[in-house]
Amino acid sequence: SFQANPRIDEVGIRFTCLCPSFTNTSMLNPTDKDSNDHIAQMMTETGVNTVEDVAAGFLELVETDNNNGVVMTVTKYRGIQYRHGKPLTNKL
Repeated sequence: SFQANPRIDEVGIRFTCLCPSFTNTSMLNPTDKDSNDHIAQMMTETGVNTVEDVAAGFLELVETDNNNGVVMTVTKYRGIQYRHGKPLTNKL
């Protein structure tokens, strides 16, 4: 992965990933009845974020300087969480 390049700090670019769960937007309106039951069950388990929940995670990613390579999940019930620990360093 390019984010693991040991010289990435010299370029001034960070790679992060924001993974929100279900969020209350116009996209959250499945039309397939079979999918609806499955999606409704998952939404019950994870909750539905507000746009503000996801925006708070986004701002945290942008405003944090030492987070190259992190993956952030945002769920209503668990809030903001970081996944996969520290990024690996490319030894090449």
